[in-house]
Formats: sequence, structure tokens, C-alpha cells
Amino acid sequence: MPAAPGLPGVDRRTLVGLVLTGAAGAALRDGRLMRPFDEGPQMILDSTRRSLTTLGQTGYDQLGPRKVAIALRAAERAMAPALTDPGLRPAQMRDAKHLYAQLLTMSANADSDTGQAVEAIRTAEMASSLALEVGDAQTAGHAQVIVAGALSAGGAHRRAVEVARRARSYAGSTPAGVMALLAEADAASLLGQAHTVLDTVTAAEEAHALLADEMWGQPGYSFGTYHPALLKTFGAISLATVGLHAEAGPRFEEAAAAAGPAAGLRVVIWLWQARSALEAGDAGSAHRLAGLAVAQAESRPAAWVAEGVRDLSADAGGAFVDLVERVDGWGFTPPV
Repeated sequence: MPAAPGLPGVDRRTLVGLVLTGAAGAALRDGRLMRPFDEGPQMILDSTRRSLTTLGQTGYDQLGPRKVAIALRAAERAMAPALTDPGLRPAQMRDAKHLYAQLLTMSANADSDTGQAVEAIRTAEMASSLALEVGDAQTAGHAQVIVAGALSAGGAHRRAVEVARRARSYAGSTPAGVMALLAEADAASLLGQAHTVLDTVTAAEEAHALLADEMWGQPGYSFGTYHPALLKTFGAISLATVGLHAEAGPRFEEAAAAAGPAAGLRVVIWLWQARSALEAGDAGSAHRLAGLAVAQAESRPAAWVAEGVRDLSADAGGAFVDLVERVDGWGFTPPV
């Protein structure tokens, strides 16, 4: 495992372990980590919080997952001195653990988006442990949703269902609880369980409707909100996967209307509309929609977009080879 950012010779798992046990300050005094930076720890925590907020609100649409991952590593390097400062007051250490759990969760999501499923699972599990340690059930559930998604992408669909249900048990009636239901629907769709998918998507929509208006937020990356465009997009994907196109179609349309200028969501919607068009026998419309998705994603390439285009082309008998050549240039290795 690579060294924790800012801590030469100390891997991230060791740092999380030290933070969980409260031994980071003692390790620092023994000279095994590093001295804190000159800035006070509260200044570092405040700066890190601002960075995460900015990355969540605009980073994914403007930068793409690779650049988001680089920015998160920089934030982690900057935060390391606060995590290892022996002078942290208890309230500050609790705040630091909470913030670090969110940073790791976002890092795990970026790992997943760049095709690094094993690292995504490892990092998300650490984030979940940290969040639970400080009573942040929503972030713990959010992190477990990422684990479920990475497991499902790797073919472990039944295990993904179990983890999604665990995420729901952590997150309850929060935005992350809605995400957990959608993660379960996604895994169930890949198991071909159409009735379960429809029931779970419906449950997610009902749970979302019960959220306070301020928890709907914007269609960016957030720990405290979940936007209706995200709800409709990912619900529609699961429904389309099991062939429930009559249920999926209106949800895709609602998602497109609600997404506004959110570029990342539009890529998702176009790819899945392309899938629906192809299954309806309209290869021309499918190619056009997939082309829109590729053009939009080229400034922020992601592994899931590349793989989606490859799958579409394979199902179209190789007819989208021009689009495959474009996404192959992004450098994401196709799974074996």
C-alpha cells in the first residue's frame, strides 16, 4: 500500500489505525511520523473542509475523477499534520476524524470512477470505520454504498446487495439511505431480479420524498443532500438493466430535466438512453446519443464511460468502433 500523503514511510491504513486508537499524537512525539506544519490544526481543518465542499460542488463536472483524485491527495497531505498533532483538543480530534472520513470516502469514489475497484473498497472501508467511530452514520453508510458499487462492478452482485443493506442500516432515513437503496437496486438488476429492482427503486423514491427540501441540494457530490436528478438517473438505470424500459424512460426524462448544466449526469443519461435505443433496434439513435456522451466526457474521462461505450459497441456488433477508439485513448484498461 502506498505511503499516506505527507507521511513518508507510513501507509494510509497505519495512519487511520493510529487516528482510530488515538495514538497519532504519541507516535508523533516518538518521532515516528512528522512534526505538524506551522499552521494551527484548526486552520488546516477549516481549509480541508472548504476544499472538500468545492470539489463536491464543482469538481466532478469541471475536473473529472482523475484530477479530483489528485486534488484529494493534496488535501490529505495538507490535513496530515492536523491528524497527527498531539495538541489537538478532543473536540478537534473528533472533527478531524469526521472530516478525514469524508475525504477518504470521496477518494474511494474517485478510485471507483477511475477503475481502481480494489483500492476503492479498501479506502471506503477505512472511511466507514472512522465515521462510525465518531458516530457519523450517514458518512459510514455513504462509504458502504461505494463498497457495494465496487463489488457489483467486479461481479460480486450478491455480496453487493448485502453491503448495500448494511449501508442502509447505517444511514437510515438520510440522503445516504436513499443512495443505499439505489445501490441495492443496482446490484439486484445485475442479478436479473426485476421485481426486487422495481420495489427497491420505488422505496428509494418514497424515502427521498420524505427528506426535507434542503436535503435535495444540487446535482454535485454531497454528504448531506441527494438531488432528484441523481435519484431518477440511477433508479432508471437499474430499471433499464432488467428491461423495464416503460418504467425507466420517464425517469430518464425527469432526470434530464432536473440535471440542468450537470455535465456528468448528462453523460450517464445519454449512455443509458443509447442503450435503450439500441435494444429497441434503433442503432442510429444509439450511436448519436453515445457520441454525445463521449464528447461531453472527453474533458473529464472516467473508466465507467469508456466501459459503457465498449459494451454498447459490442452489443451493436462493433458498429461503434469510432467511439471505442476515442475512449481507448483515455487510457483506461478494459477489464479482462
